[in-house]
Amino acid sequence: MQEENTTMTIQIKLKDKNIEVKQHPEDSTLYCLNDLHKASGGKDKHRVNYFTEYSKSRKSGIKILSLKGRYGGSYTDEKTVYKYAAWIDDSFYDVVFEAFKSAANGDSSEASRIANTVAIPQALIDSTKDTERRLQALILRLELQGKIKLRGNGVSTYLNLACEIATGYRCKALTSGYQSAIDYIVSQGNQSALSALKVTMERIGQELALGNDGKGNSIDYQLIAAKLGKKTSRNGYAFARLQF
Repeated sequence: MQEENTTMTIQIKLKDKNIEVKQHPEDSTLYCLNDLHKASGGKDKHRVNYFTEYSKSRKSGIKILSLKGRYGGSYTDEKTVYKYAAWIDDSFYDVVFEAFKSAANGDSSEASRIANTVAIPQALIDSTKDTERRLQALILRLELQGKIKLRGNGVSTYLNLACEIATGYRCKALTSGYQSAIDYIVSQGNQSALSALKVTMERIGQELALGNDGKGNSIDYQLIAAKLGKKTSRNGYAFARLQF
């Protein structure tokens, strides 16, 4: 098992790029503006100190900390990250304005939809990772109980199933093996794929729980795949069974 990176991030779509703004490892209220500046193109006119001067001239009251040491850089709160993004890119500002207008008019669902075109909610990222952890734990428990009997690794098999249903690709093919499927999807800013992966993993967990009949029978992977609409070279019988 790889050690999980617990550093949180804000995912922002800026200038058609998906940007990851990291949280300070020792202070969960601070995010690194240098990440945003560098990933947005690193133009001199968009340097953090110019943004600071601009903000002071408008008496906006923002606070940006210049930290030194191992995690040195310019850090600020989450709200100011979005202000900085809007200062860099007018189109980002436009999206923020449209989301605010929709919320002000009482259309919260439309406001959420607009806002999510430029930032994947951290809550969705966290809940998807939590769903993955719970599914992994369930699979490992069922393997120890002898309920899951597969030639390969049970966790990998079912996570690949979820990934293929949600994205059309197995995990390694999607990410080239360099990161998890969740991290890759987040890096691409694809919220719909992330939501689909979360829902699919939840459904697999439900089917695994239902398949554990308490009678010592092993859980049928091919049947679960068929229930989720995934055809394999070996589950024709399962699709036929589901028709009756």
